[in-house]
Amino acid sequence: MEMDDWWFGWKGFTPERPCPGKVVLMVGAGISIDSPSRLPGGYELTEALLDHLLDSNAADEIKTVFGQCEQWMGRSLPRLEHVLDKAFEPSTIEGVERSGAARELLRIFSQRPPNANHHLIADYLIKHRGWCITTNFDDCIEQAGCHQIPVHVIDPATKTLDILHREYGEDWGIIKVHGTIEHGCSGLGATLADLEHGLPEAFKKLLEQVTNQADLMVVAGYSGTDHFDINHWIRDRWNGKRSTRLVWIDHRPSVEEEFWRLKEHENREPRVYWQGAFGGMKIQHGPTLALLSSLLGIPRKTVKDTEENGDWWRTALADYYSPTKKEKYLTGTRLASSIGLGQLAEEQLRYLKRQLEDDDMLVPFEAEIYYSRGFIAGALWLQNYLKSSHEKNRKVNGTALIRAEGKPLKALLFYLARWLKSSRRLSLDEQIDAFACLLDIHERRQQWRLWQSKPLRRLGEKGCSVFRRYFMKLENNKLPLYLHGRMQMQSIRLGTLFYDEEAFSFNHVWNLLYHENSPPSFFTPYGPAIPGFYLIERSTAREEDRIADLVLANINYVNTLLSALRRRWPKGSESVFKERQRRDGYVDSGDYAVTYIVQLLNDSSQMVSALNAPHLHILIARAWIRADSILGGIEYWKQQRLYLGSPRSLTT
Repeated sequence: MEMDDWWFGWKGFTPERPCPGKVVLMVGAGISIDSPSRLPGGYELTEALLDHLLDSNAADEIKTVFGQCEQWMGRSLPRLEHVLDKAFEPSTIEGVERSGAARELLRIFSQRPPNANHHLIADYLIKHRGWCITTNFDDCIEQAGCHQIPVHVIDPATKTLDILHREYGEDWGIIKVHGTIEHGCSGLGATLADLEHGLPEAFKKLLEQVTNQADLMVVAGYSGTDHFDINHWIRDRWNGKRSTRLVWIDHRPSVEEEFWRLKEHENREPRVYWQGAFGGMKIQHGPTLALLSSLLGIPRKTVKDTEENGDWWRTALADYYSPTKKEKYLTGTRLASSIGLGQLAEEQLRYLKRQLEDDDMLVPFEAEIYYSRGFIAGALWLQNYLKSSHEKNRKVNGTALIRAEGKPLKALLFYLARWLKSSRRLSLDEQIDAFACLLDIHERRQQWRLWQSKPLRRLGEKGCSVFRRYFMKLENNKLPLYLHGRMQMQSIRLGTLFYDEEAFSFNHVWNLLYHENSPPSFFTPYGPAIPGFYLIERSTAREEDRIADLVLANINYVNTLLSALRRRWPKGSESVFKERQRRDGYVDSGDYAVTYIVQLLNDSSQMVSALNAPHLHILIARAWIRADSILGGIEYWKQQRLYLGSPRSLTT
């Protein structure tokens, strides 16, 4: 039977109709949950680590805030990589020194007995000399195959592609993209720092080769939310002509077939990424082991249960590493500050100070926390006039601090002064903030009629190009995914402020900001029609777990839309009248834009209430005032003021 006949004559997974083509497997933590392996899933492990690594008050508050913001963040807990990033980060603070002790927590993935899923996958790989891609740290598949399956992995010492058990071959086996426990805990890609630069080029080439040679990819036990590396590779495959099909197994107690459609799923991740990277996609609900057995044509094995407690790993966490009170407060300070919970971070830092005899080493944390709490002047004072940072990783973005005061020109001059001293010391975030300052200045001048003239716009655009070319060093750097989003947002702002209406119309801005921030409801033969939609996952928030950044991203969206509207009707009612004449009385109502602006600001107000961050309310109030000024000042849009009303933050 040919592959096309099997695919188009789809009747679900049955033992009598295994896939006749070449299959590559993609598996995640879900295949290791069954006994006797009994390893935790990502959600369970994240929740347990929050309780284990943090003070109980900090853990409870973080869970509560994420629960309240779940509809915007897409999850009810921080990312596992983010929690581990802050827990594993070394400390040079006297009294809280630690090197790699916390990484010993990952030892829960070592020496676990394989379950039936692992045996089935190992049997298939050995029989067909096939491929399996996995994000798992454990070596259960290798054990099931008696360590006779080649393991392709990045050597943590040389950072080059290595093949374990090479004597059994090189053109088949397991690809472990996040490392293997066989190399020890230190070589595992478990944190943001490990993953933020994406997959190594050697892995990308290997994955592309393996995937293109297969007729079918089967995803099982995998969430598909590895935005930093796997989904970055998937994004690069979008809208190409692909012959490889995709089957996604969604574990359920009973078998149920579903022909998936984007419009039926509000959650934009993960499958919306994947369906555009393959030549077709089907989803099958049911027991993972039974479906894999039917699909691969491999009989299931019965594995003896060790009758071990299902929560054994919770006890093991305490055996491998138990943080002291000081370490809990330090991790809580770091995690809360990076998420945007400034008040919680300040509280955790205060508790930490009580435990230390010399708290001078904590000054860098204070500057960062003051900034997250909105105390810009205090953060600047600490950053500029007190002791320098004692921790190499603790750097406060001075340009962002001054910009947050509402002084973009001063921030830009500050950045240029630092650049002249040494451009290499400036972080990529700070460079993007400096470019944003330049656009802030032009955005403020937008209300001047003369500033809207073509010569001055061309002059401003030229100034931005010169600044980007000579005072930023982003082009030759391999940017993390979230920085791509921030840079993309600034590029849209640039086009909105300077490009001619014919080249960058209001509808163009709207498509970039709204349609690329919503799940696409249309298809092309090769996937989503818009490359790079969702603006790289709303710039920062969905990648870094920083909820406060999502509020700032919303405000950026609002200001960009308002700038586009001001460009479209620069003279208010006179511009609207001329457009009516030019279009024979028809004018786009603009209801959708106003409704979207209000939705963004209302969502932001609710998130800020969950964060308990009053300083962000001020930014939201400013956005309300600017929206009311621009929309209310245009005659055609006076009726739209009904959409605005009074900001919730002001009425309360």
